[in-house]
Amino acid sequence: MKEISHIKDLKPDPRNARRHNPRNIGQIENSLRQYGAARSIVIDEAGEIIAGHGVVEAAAQAGIERVRVVEASGHEIIAVQRKGLTKKEKAELSIADNRASDLSDWNVDLLKDLSAEIDLGQFWMEDELSTLLMNDAQNDKDRAPQFLTEKYMIIVDCINEQQQITLLQKFTAEGLTCRALVS
Repeated sequence: MKEISHIKDLKPDPRNARRHNPRNIGQIENSLRQYGAARSIVIDEAGEIIAGHGVVEAAAQAGIERVRVVEASGHEIIAVQRKGLTKKEKAELSIADNRASDLSDWNVDLLKDLSAEIDLGQFWMEDELSTLLMNDAQNDKDRAPQFLTEKYMIIVDCINEQQQITLLQKFTAEGLTCRALVS
């Protein structure tokens, strides 16, 4: 296996079907800054990321550069043992880790391409897959064409996540392109 010790040695999989948005990456980055790294990623022999693209992106933003590679055959679970966390931090880390995946979505075009090679029915029930594909088609129709070459942006400080969600929904309904940031 090629020696990998720096995050820059990892290569994203161009066929990764999971889309990570700024809010999702921000959630992971905040967790990494507050609690440190606590989850493994999966890479192949060449250092291409199989699972954990969002973690790698957020880790780079959080300033984590070192990578420790543990070779595995797939016949054992690799556990990351974290030390020094308080009971409260353990609970917060658990929630942060699970919440981050809720904030990403699927690149349906890539899923459609991958469906020629793999059976997506092993991951979604038929009605779920149908809904996923229909919702994405509707979202594509709703997206306004981008004719502007300049971007004009504002940052709105919200008092909590609910206010942020409400404003994002309102602005999106008005046809604005919005993205959530967490600081």
